[in-house]
Amino acid sequence: MIRGRGLALGAPVAVGVLAVALWQAVVTGLGVEAFVVPAPSDIAAELGANLGVVTDAALATATNALLGLVLGTVLALVGAGISAAWRPVADAANPLVTATAVVPIVCLAPVFYTMFGSDAQTTRVVVAAIAVFVPVYINTLRGLRTVEPVHRDLMRSYAATPWEATRHVTLPGALPFFFTGLRVASSLAVISALVAEYFGGPVDGLGKAITSAVSSSRYALAWAYVLGAVATGLVFYAFTALIERNTMHRKNVLRTSLGLATAVALAGCAGASTEPEAGGLTPVTLQLQWVAQAQFAGYYAAVDQGYYEDEGLDVTIQEAGTDTVPIDVLAAGDADYAISWVPKVLGSIEQGTEVTNVAQVFERSGTLQVAFKDAGIAEPADLAGKKVGSWGYGNEWELFAGMQDAGIQTPDDIELVQQAFDMNGFLAGDIDAAQAMTYNEYAQILETVNPATGELYQPEDLEVIDWNDHGTAMLQDAIWADAARLADDSEYADTTVGFVKASLKGWAYVRDNPEEAAGIVTAAGSTLGTSHQLWQTNEVNKLIWPSTSGIGTVNADQWDQTVEIAMGTQNETGATVISAEPPETAYTNEYVEQALAELAEEGVDIQGEEFEALDVQLTEGGS
Repeated sequence: MIRGRGLALGAPVAVGVLAVALWQAVVTGLGVEAFVVPAPSDIAAELGANLGVVTDAALATATNALLGLVLGTVLALVGAGISAAWRPVADAANPLVTATAVVPIVCLAPVFYTMFGSDAQTTRVVVAAIAVFVPVYINTLRGLRTVEPVHRDLMRSYAATPWEATRHVTLPGALPFFFTGLRVASSLAVISALVAEYFGGPVDGLGKAITSAVSSSRYALAWAYVLGAVATGLVFYAFTALIERNTMHRKNVLRTSLGLATAVALAGCAGASTEPEAGGLTPVTLQLQWVAQAQFAGYYAAVDQGYYEDEGLDVTIQEAGTDTVPIDVLAAGDADYAISWVPKVLGSIEQGTEVTNVAQVFERSGTLQVAFKDAGIAEPADLAGKKVGSWGYGNEWELFAGMQDAGIQTPDDIELVQQAFDMNGFLAGDIDAAQAMTYNEYAQILETVNPATGELYQPEDLEVIDWNDHGTAMLQDAIWADAARLADDSEYADTTVGFVKASLKGWAYVRDNPEEAAGIVTAAGSTLGTSHQLWQTNEVNKLIWPSTSGIGTVNADQWDQTVEIAMGTQNETGATVISAEPPETAYTNEYVEQALAELAEEGVDIQGEEFEALDVQLTEGGS
């Protein structure tokens, strides 16, 4: 017996060890990039170095999952009991339960954060409870209805009361069904609570930790958090199985599977081609940082006005989703160029990604921290003791740098709130100072009716902390290219000059024709309203024009400030963007200088010293 059990335990352990060893060999031998999949040794090192942080995050997620598991199970048992006793109730409930079963968690979480507030754990518990309810309810109801006729007849022959029949026959017969549902629900509780963390709420838990690590390009740490999530799920499942064994009085020992099933799918995909097509145009793919909007108006204008074609390029613009990391797309060869913020890319470069900033389009930061006048927040130091909203995902570094420069010990001196990419939490009063971009979320406030006046909110209702005014602004939208291809492929280098030239010419068009540019972006598929699109176009122009050294030039002082903040600022987990100076290949002005020289010869204004912003009037909802 002992030998059999030892074999049953040893076999999965051996398979798991073999899988990890193969994983390590493949990643090391083939030189797989960390953003694809890090080596197990790197994951283990990060887990060991950050075990306390991983444990704290796992406990936060586990607490919400446990509360959701208990709440969902209790509601499911009550509901199943009532439905089993009264058939009409079951018939009425079945469509509702079915509808609940097919509603995606990702749809529920943002809605519930609006209902329950962004500063509480309530949403995560409720989402977990809903996920738990369905399997427990369905299985328990099935068990309560599954009674062998012979057993029912036997109880009648004994003149048993309904309660006695339920206690001795119905409930014991339903227990296996109940525990089947509970085992499924235990894992769902953890998954649901973790997924809900991605969409808002307090800054704790594994979901937020994973996204924060990925946004900082610490992929091995992200996998360490994933291991924490796996361990949490296994603990929940094992605990549920233990309760089942003790309740059912089974004699067999619970066996815990320790095998690690890991599949490493490595697809050899060729880099994006820059060979000319039959028509003479070179195909080029540009990966955006977000969906189509005026933040990227210059690129859409360059397509619309034929500037790329003038340079012999056939440009395809790829929009991004919530889980898209533009630099990873570029590094994987699925795009020729990418748009991304500098601090987000610096972390990737430190992890070994070979990319180069070839044009710094945005010279100024568009990031703000916004508060209502009566909140008493006018300077970074005033954020102490307040509920401070942060998007995370690599967007938080200017905020943390500003607070730390003001002497605020983060996150102890503030209540950090995971902010959704909207202003609902701020408008509901759940956030005292919310993160906003000048060209998007700030406008969302001004497009909202002030309930106290019945009119739209006005700038004078708000206090704005602009990080450009406090020395913690970081470089944002830039054009990134593949560093290895720049060094080894002369055609790609030439293409880069043409692409940068046409792109900057597109931005000059946006400066001189903002209304037309807003229309071009809308025609390209942007869903923003007319006034909001024009506002965004106007505000983005302010981040570019006037240009100090010519649009697209990387100014050394601004680069150095960005690097200094990236090395010296810690976020809520204690992490910094980078730990050392980036390599010299992180940026170059070689290609943008060639592009600017050609644009100047063509008479294009590359500095915009006479630029004057529009006075855009917003309407309710930005329509």
